[in-house]
Amino acid sequence: MKKITVLGSSGSIGAQVLDIVSKMKNYVRVEGLAVGSNIKLLKSQIKKFRPRAASVGSQSDAQILKQWCKSNSVKTSIYSGEEGLEKLATLPDVSMVFAFIAAITDFKPTEPTTEAKTILTSGSVASFSNPSSPL
Repeated sequence: MKKITVLGSSGSIGAQVLDIVSKMKNYVRVEGLAVGSNIKLLKSQIKKFRPRAASVGSQSDAQILKQWCKSNSVKTSIYSGEEGLEKLATLPDVSMVFAFIAAITDFKPTEPTTEAKTILTSGSVASFSNPSSPL
């Protein structure tokens, strides 16, 4: 079974990936999900996919999600900000990271750090798209 992370799961491309994944439950497992601020959508994605971890843009949204997870007996770990994105991009055992977020060029996990090199050379794949970049 392939394990994936989707950064930017509330955008149109991320939603399309999750739609495909939902039809391939026997082959693909979502381990991480990240959104900027659409916590309502992230809650529904967490309910559906039960990822190991999720991240939102702000610490205040992360606190709301942590409380929601606790009250709904959901074991998803919640993170926030750039550190949350880095955490999700480097989850162990994830074979593919989809990053569909704005300003992707400033996103540290896309830089060739030692940890990222280790992850990518151990068989995982990274797929990036910057939806705000002009063609």
